[in-house]
Amino acid sequence: MLELAGRDLVWVLDISLSMGRSYGEFKPSKLESCKEAIAYASSRLLSSPGNRVGLVVFHGRAAPL
Repeated sequence: MLELAGRDLVWVLDISLSMGRSYGEFKPSKLESCKEAIAYASSRLLSSPGNRVGLVVFHGRAAPL
């Protein structure tokens, strides 16, 4: 039986100026809300060995981090 070594997840995050604004229930800003969600989900994923997380941000052009 094939056994998977882990999971890979890559987040893609818009960091344009519009993400710095508040919108509805996203307070203080859409960007801060996204950062909190990414941090929470990534910490859960990284609690298992073999899992990897990547991040690509973009504002006009993509930049892998």
